[in-house]
Amino acid sequence: MIKNNHRILILLSTYNGEEYLKEQLDSLESQVGVYLNYLIRDDGSTDNTKNILNQFAEEKPNIELIFGDNIGSANSYKELLVISKKYLHIVDFFSFCDQDDIWLKDKLMIAANRLEKMPFDTPAMYCSNLTLIDENKEIGEMHKAGLVIFSKGRSLVESISTGCTMVFNKKTIQIFNNKIPQYITIHDLWIYHMCIFLGEVYYDPTPNILYRQHNNNEIGAKHNFNARWKSRFKSIKTLSKQHYREWEAKELLEIYDEYLSNKDKELIKTVAFYRQDFRKRLTLLWPSKQSDIKMTNWELNFWLKLRIIIGKV
Repeated sequence: MIKNNHRILILLSTYNGEEYLKEQLDSLESQVGVYLNYLIRDDGSTDNTKNILNQFAEEKPNIELIFGDNIGSANSYKELLVISKKYLHIVDFFSFCDQDDIWLKDKLMIAANRLEKMPFDTPAMYCSNLTLIDENKEIGEMHKAGLVIFSKGRSLVESISTGCTMVFNKKTIQIFNNKIPQYITIHDLWIYHMCIFLGEVYYDPTPNILYRQHNNNEIGAKHNFNARWKSRFKSIKTLSKQHYREWEAKELLEIYDEYLSNKDKELIKTVAFYRQDFRKRLTLLWPSKQSDIKMTNWELNFWLKLRIIIGKV
């Protein structure tokens, strides 16, 4: 029996995902307690992904397929967010989806029931913990295990929410499409910022998704210490091109000026203008308890402070 008849739009971007895509789609079709619509955009796959999608869509009236050029994951999901506004009168909630995970059967029902209790007149978002699996489905440690702290300050330098766990309400889509941001590095980070600054975020510590880690992941958990540090050192080579936290903070100020409190504006300005204001740079290096602009642990904070010092946040 469908509880409260919740209908959810799945937002899925694919790219050369033939190896694991069918398993992901099967887990979507196994969801209980909700109705699903699908908005799927392929980002120029050159393998068998398009055929898998076409087979999945056969005789299913609730699926819209888009086969586009390769524009990258963030822009592909941005396009899905724009198109999704036409579903506002059809669905209750919206959910990001990756192409290579496995969802537990009650994932979306749990999210929808929680969102039902959250405000409808402001952006609201549900997200959860994850269980990590490798290519052989061997279950590892939970992603972001332990204490998880959500704050506006922390959101400016670190996203605790993972896109494939995120389900959000209609108001999020409406406000997103009122003025579409030009600069999006990571699509789910923007939605997280919207909800935490303009509305409400709920974090479920119980994982309801098997989050696959493999060599082709665009963005993974980087759970292994050596792998994480190797990735950090490698990123130093491209630091001259990386100001994405700063750029996104500036765009948050520009687009959502009418929604933000003066206190929140000052908080965001700390990241947006730290290169122009030495005091703001000091605030980033030694954040107060009030601002709480820091990351989860010493390792992440080490790399953040390095970026602050060289002006590449």
